[in-house]
Parts: sequence; C-alpha cells; structure tokens
Amino acid sequence: MRSRALLAGVLVLIGTVAFACAPGSGGSGRQVLVDYNNPDFAAIALAYFPNTVTVHPGDIVHFRQAWNGEPHSVTMGTLVDDGLNTINPLLPQFQQNGPPSQEAQDAFKKAFEHLPDMLGDNQSVIQPAAQPCYIDKGGVPPSDPKKPCPKRVQPDFNGTQAYYSSGYIPYAGNNGNSFDVKLSKSIKPGTYHYYCSVHGPQMQGRIIVKSAGAAIPSQGAVDRAALSQANALTESVRKALKQVNALPKFDLLKVVNDISKFQPPPTENQIAKLKDGYFAGFTTNDPNSVLANEFVPRTIHAKVGQKVTWAMIGEHTVSFNVPRYVPVLTIKKDGTIAFNPVVNSGSGPKFPKDIPEGAGDTYILDGGTWNGSGFHSSGLDMLQGDNSEVTGYSLTFSQPGTYQYACLIHPKMVGTVVVK
Repeated sequence: MRSRALLAGVLVLIGTVAFACAPGSGGSGRQVLVDYNNPDFAAIALAYFPNTVTVHPGDIVHFRQAWNGEPHSVTMGTLVDDGLNTINPLLPQFQQNGPPSQEAQDAFKKAFEHLPDMLGDNQSVIQPAAQPCYIDKGGVPPSDPKKPCPKRVQPDFNGTQAYYSSGYIPYAGNNGNSFDVKLSKSIKPGTYHYYCSVHGPQMQGRIIVKSAGAAIPSQGAVDRAALSQANALTESVRKALKQVNALPKFDLLKVVNDISKFQPPPTENQIAKLKDGYFAGFTTNDPNSVLANEFVPRTIHAKVGQKVTWAMIGEHTVSFNVPRYVPVLTIKKDGTIAFNPVVNSGSGPKFPKDIPEGAGDTYILDGGTWNGSGFHSSGLDMLQGDNSEVTGYSLTFSQPGTYQYACLIHPKMVGTVVVK
C-alpha cells in the first residue's frame, strides 16, 4: 500500500528462494518476480526481481507476483518512459528525511500528470490505473477516476504505446497472479521502463530489447541476479530483527534509537506516548532495506486491564478473531476494482479519515476494552498527514487468555498476546 510518505518508500526484499523458470524460457521469454516472499520473516518487496531483464523482439516477459497482500501493477509505455527519465535523478530528494525541494515536487507533478495512481485518498480506487489499460501513441488515460480505459484485447507491446498497464494484478482470477508482456516482433531495440502504479517510481524496472541475433542472459542468470538483489535489500532488516529478538526485554525506544536507528529520532511527545509500546510493522533507517510485515515482538505478555499499544510502521490493521483471508482489493463483476469492506469491519473504533486537529506528531487510536469475544479490529490506518506523524493503536484486555491476531492486509503478519 502507498505509505503517507509519497516516495519515502521502504524497498523490500529478502532472501533465499527457488526462482522458477518462466514457461518457454529457453529463448522465447524471461521471468521477472513482482515482490518477493521471504522465507525468514514476512515482508513486502517494493521491487521487481531482477530490476533489469534483457530479451529479444517477439519474446514474452512473464511477471510472476509473489503474493503477500500488497497490490501491484506492471505499468509501461512512452508516458512512463518520459516520466521516469525525468524523476529518477530527483528520487534521492524524495527518500531523504526532509521534504523534497519545491522544484522536485513540481517536476514530479508535471512528469506524472497523465499517469494515475491506483489508490486515491480515503480508500478510493482510481479505475484507469486499477483496470487493464492499453492506449496507443498520443493518447492518455481518462482523467475521471471512476472511468476505466476502453476495454480491448491486450495487444503486443511495440514500444510506441503511450500507456500499457496490467492494472491490479489480482490474487486470483483470469490472470493467475501474473501478467505477461508479449513483445512485438517489430519492436525496436532499446530500453523500456515500467513501474507500479500503487507504489510509485520507487518500484520500477527496465526491459532491454536487443536485436534478434544478439546474445542475452539465460533464465538462470536472470534468477541469480534476482536473488542477489533480494539478498542485498534484506540484510539490514534481517540483522535488526535478530538483534531485537535477542533482547532480554523488549524496549521500543531502544530499538528505535540503537537498532533501527530511525531518523529523525523520536520527539519527547512520541517518547511519552510510545515508551511502553510495540511495533506493527518494522524496518530500519537504511533506505535500501525491506519493510517487515511483522508484529514485533511476535508474542506480547500483558495483564488484565493493561493497555497495549502498537506503533504503526506502514499500513496495517491489528485484528483479533479474524475471518478467512481475502485480498484488500476486490474485483466486481463489471471489472470495477474496490477496497474490500472486510478491511474496515469488526467491532471497535476505526481510524478517522484525517489526523484529528490537536493530535500533534503522534495519534494513537484507542480501541477500547475487549473481552476476547468476536471479531475486533482497528481497521486500516490510511491517515493523511504531512509524513512526520506517528500513528498507533491501543487495546485494553478485560479477560485473561491467549489471543492470536493478524493484519487483514498482509496474511503472514500474525502475532500473539498472552494476557494474565
């Protein structure tokens, strides 16, 4: 999900996994992973693996999505080429602690003027980006967020289309959790960019087309490059989680200051409100790190009547007695993409649309008191602020017991609260 920081995005990836070859990869195509399932801890990888793949005209690039709850797209075309060529030199400004320059913000706005984000404010979905869209040279996607692109059979990608997008790659359905880009035999050799319309330019890759007789890396070489990039991105969070799990007693502020080394450091108000808190989501200050979809620590010990507080790192829910998992986005019969209402269901107060006036730099939603019975959930935190605020959720337990809980967006993000 898009975080409150437009491009502050935590790149994610991890590990050691078998990268299966794409069908027909012995010269007719190559496979690229969208996101990544880490075998050591739950995470989201705002990246494609590898981020560069070299192919021939007529080949198929098979994008296989590693599902962890995050929606993604593969979005390309000349509008994307031009936009990313403009914004890429400015990306470091968007990934720093302070706001980017006004010049950089203006350049971004102009470069992406005709490139719609998939997710809008207050859990709205922008249909031109969410549904498949193929627009020929000179065109642009509809400006009306409720109007999808004209439906058409997916054409071969010839390098001249203005906009060529998978839309939301679904968890299940006709696309089979994947998206194929069939290159036209007439496509000119060159570099063609793509990105995710959910997570923005921080999640991007390139297809390099070489002439038919040129040598290109094998699928095995592509897989090795993917794994190397995955390992490089995961190391700082892997190391930090190991240090956190070795602590004799969890101390959120020690983790923030000494292990994760968040920047800027917490304010006095944040220290006061979160000193006895825990994490829903986890990362480090390393801009090339992954975002762990973990409750940290995974097991919390509390007493009856004690208020338990989680600081949100990323967009998550804190949910008890959850229903069977369903994706955060749903596809209606007419093709419309919408937020799944389950994400904000369950008993208990929910996050408001905007950070309440007077909340300062820390807003914690008080979930009230829960007796361990029924589906109880924080709902989704998608508060709109100036990117400097910390949000959190608290819940008081009135009955002893062992309670399993989870994030309704990220299916592998689970934890336990033991109340005595």
